[in-house]
Amino acid sequence: MASLNGEIRSAIAEYITSHKDKVREKAEEALAEIEREAEAKRAAIAALFGEACADAASHMESGVAPSPGVDPMNRRLAGTGKAS
Repeated sequence: MASLNGEIRSAIAEYITSHKDKVREKAEEALAEIEREAEAKRAAIAALFGEACADAASHMESGVAPSPGVDPMNRRLAGTGKAS
């Protein structure tokens, strides 16, 4: 006779295995939607402020940080007015 805990674990493992493809598909759909939204935002920024600003926004989304103390929108040292 199997223990109740063992039966529960077995049922959970079987459920996860049988639904793995569905979860993966939903995750891929969610990632695709995130990418579409990001592209729409980049396009809106480019339309409002031009390509240079859109490029800066793209770098921010990618996790590439600007140099410390530099304003990424105009590449000047923050608070000094001097070009970097």
